Amino acid sequence: MLEKLAEINERFENLTHELGQPDVTQDQERFRKLSQEHSGLQEIIECYHRYLEIQQELDDNRELADADNEDQEIREMASQEIPELGRQLEELEKEIQLLHPSKRSRRFP
Repeated sequence: MLEKLAEINERFENLTHELGQPDVTQDQERFRKLSQEHSGLQEIIECYHRYLEIQQELDDNRELADADNEDQEIREMASQEIPELGRQLEELEKEIQLLHPSKRSRRFP
């Protein structure tokens, strides 16, 4: 899933760059098509970025929770946040599944 999202993210970044090019802004039809594609990817890209942030936070918390050189209170706080971060990741995975372009094209012919 993450590999496919990285590909979608790369396409989104390319679209963002392309939309800023003078030749594209002068071709209204091309600009409209690229803008629609860009807009259609916006929500899944936002979820993807949130997913990466939460995944990093979860990894950091696991590391802190297992660190022998950290204060006990910090280790406990990190441990307590792990289940909630895991739940957030699961929710984002579900949301991403619903937003994925291949899923949407099947739902909306």
